[in-house]
Amino acid sequence: EERQGQDDDLEQQVEVHQMDDTIATDEDAEILAERAAAAIRDLNHAVQPAKGELTYPADVYKILGSLEALAGWLPQASGQLAGWLDSQAEAGRLRATDCGPFSDVPAAVAAATHWLQQAGDSAEQLRLALGTAHEVISGLVSAHDTDQKE
Repeated sequence: EERQGQDDDLEQQVEVHQMDDTIATDEDAEILAERAAAAIRDLNHAVQPAKGELTYPADVYKILGSLEALAGWLPQASGQLAGWLDSQAEAGRLRATDCGPFSDVPAAVAAATHWLQQAGDSAEQLRLALGTAHEVISGLVSAHDTDQKE
């Protein structure tokens, strides 16, 4: 019963996110990526044992659910970044400089798209691992709290 309630909460969070019709422009993408990185940094600080932010196993359960969702969206972002690089290269809108490890655009784009594919695959593995951790703790409650359902 507690697991079903937690699943419903996560589904509602995802539905709210899907119903949000805000469209980020290209100018917003960099800011959104910076915010996502900052949010994970802040999460790392918040879950330090000394902070006391975690009280119940359900706290960890909810965080794992959100992290699983985040990891699930990363392959799409990686693929879209690779697609943008490919389309820009094909249209002749990119040039290589002396600053990078590749002296020509096709080699640089091929390497980048390879690594973006690797990143997407790794993110999928991360999503699966977080999902498994999320699932296996679904039956845990605090031994000190008799108000939590078992």
